[in-house]
Amino acid sequence: MSAMVASVAMKKFLRSMRVGALGLLMAAPAVEAAPTIVSITFGGGRTNQLAAASVLAAHGFKGTFYIMSGAMGLPGYLTANNVRTIAADGHEIGGLTITHADLTTVSLSTMVYEVCQGRQDLLNLGISPVISFDYPFGHSNATVQSVVQSCGFTSGRRSYGLACGHSGCAVVEPLPLADPYFIRTPPVVTSTTALGEIQQYIINAENAGGGFVPLAFINVCNGCDQWAISPTDFDSLLTWLAARSSQGTLVQPVGQVVSGAFVTTPPPPPPSDPVVLVADLSQTKVFPNPWRLDRHAGLGVTIDGLPPGGEVRFFTLSGRWVKTVVAAGGQSAWSLADDDGRVVASGIYQYLISAPGVRRKRGTLTVVR
Repeated sequence: MSAMVASVAMKKFLRSMRVGALGLLMAAPAVEAAPTIVSITFGGGRTNQLAAASVLAAHGFKGTFYIMSGAMGLPGYLTANNVRTIAADGHEIGGLTITHADLTTVSLSTMVYEVCQGRQDLLNLGISPVISFDYPFGHSNATVQSVVQSCGFTSGRRSYGLACGHSGCAVVEPLPLADPYFIRTPPVVTSTTALGEIQQYIINAENAGGGFVPLAFINVCNGCDQWAISPTDFDSLLTWLAARSSQGTLVQPVGQVVSGAFVTTPPPPPPSDPVVLVADLSQTKVFPNPWRLDRHAGLGVTIDGLPPGGEVRFFTLSGRWVKTVVAAGGQSAWSLADDDGRVVASGIYQYLISAPGVRRKRGTLTVVR
């Protein structure tokens, strides 16, 4: 893995984190009302998606295309220039690892390489930002989500979970998103999915009071694959969606939805928040992240920009305290040993940065030995 990827610092953090004993919870801002927002998403980077991008643009829509970087240029897959063209037309390019590996079954080092290097491959094409991620096969867990976050992605999309047909199954992701690293979708569209069925996903979301419905596609073609929608049905769907904009149903890329760009007015600060902000920790960085033994042996983890009186507490994912690092002026460092001097193992570690009069900052650090 390149040094650039190995030194990727986490820029954005989960709006909502489920982290057990530590209880790190960052509440997403509230909005006055949630519109119904649809994302047209494509996985895999198949060749016919280039034409699909043009159809989207003809309707005035921007889609999200999750690209498996290792497949670019292979028969049946988009070339690097195709991907650049799609991005230049204003569509969002997201990550899908290098080889479409099931991240829940590989080692931590492989996981980090697949996610981080897959993103870096796309950035190397001159595409930026690359912030939305598609879990291969829709599979993820807490470790996968933490790696996706630490590699620089701001969201993770599954390929199921909405409109599943079972009693109690949700029909829409509420906005703002409770967990942007666990975005659900209706079933992936196949050659047997009727146009009316896809439209009903949107109608049900509208009737439920609005929210987010990411539609998952792979191919747009006539009979080329089981996982496909016909060009006629795809065009009809977009025409139908365009007509629904007058009633508040919008089409936006995933990254735009996750960023909260659908909010028309900024929400007022919560009146019950007792914290008085005299500074912030936006410039405080923990790096390298991920830390890798093969590249950073003999070096610790640096905490840069920690204000006087500040500290960083490191925990395991289960919430067990590992080490506290206090401000030392300029830069502080952690030697990757716990409070008893024992070297920590490979894994994902939570951290909590705090300082007097400053809202706390939370994140995760990946260690690969």
